[in-house]
Amino acid sequence: MNSYFLKYIFPGWITNLFGFKWGIIAAAVLCLVILLSVFFLFFSKRKARLKKSPRPSEKQKTAVDYDNLLTTIKKQNGRFQRLLLAAGSLNDLPVTIPVNVAVRIAQTHKCLLVDLDIRRNAIARVFDLEATETSGAFKTGSCPTPLENLSVWPARNFERLRQTNFRPLLERAGKKYDYILIYAPYLTTLPDRRQVAACAGQAIAFTGENGSQLMQLLEQCDCKVIQEI
Repeated sequence: MNSYFLKYIFPGWITNLFGFKWGIIAAAVLCLVILLSVFFLFFSKRKARLKKSPRPSEKQKTAVDYDNLLTTIKKQNGRFQRLLLAAGSLNDLPVTIPVNVAVRIAQTHKCLLVDLDIRRNAIARVFDLEATETSGAFKTGSCPTPLENLSVWPARNFERLRQTNFRPLLERAGKKYDYILIYAPYLTTLPDRRQVAACAGQAIAFTGENGSQLMQLLEQCDCKVIQEI
């Protein structure tokens, strides 16, 4: 009965070609090859999809340690501190980082946050400062935020000014603020990148995309890197 049953399971041409016994073996091998081929195609396509999907870099996986960052900042001596938060790409330095640092500093010291993200004017949007601007009443300078000790120099100020001499701006601000944070998320492509780096004097470098180019720029401009993230 088993022999009769097997004759109807496997194709007749296999048993006719190889004989009944070897036909069964050949059919089993054929089934195994087909099964392995299906599994191979399945896992190959799955692996290809995983390669195409973006994977966050190690720096993106790691959350910013703000306590450590603030400790590094406050270790620098002197009341008036210019500090450049610099990166070569927006992916390496999102706006949440300078905002969080500035808010924490403002709890105990007067802080000015200078926005050099001229593509988005991002910091003004965070503090809803764009709504305060009216045509004909624009004034360049810092804008107060809802936090008592925190003011912002919006990126739109740099768009309105044809030429910006960065050094006098920082020197005037130094008379009013304990800390000046300069947010430059794509410093390596800014037209005034050398002037900005030189005037700041010290920086926290958020390396990643264009990291080597960023470090080279800061070194050439005598801008001391106090921490690399």
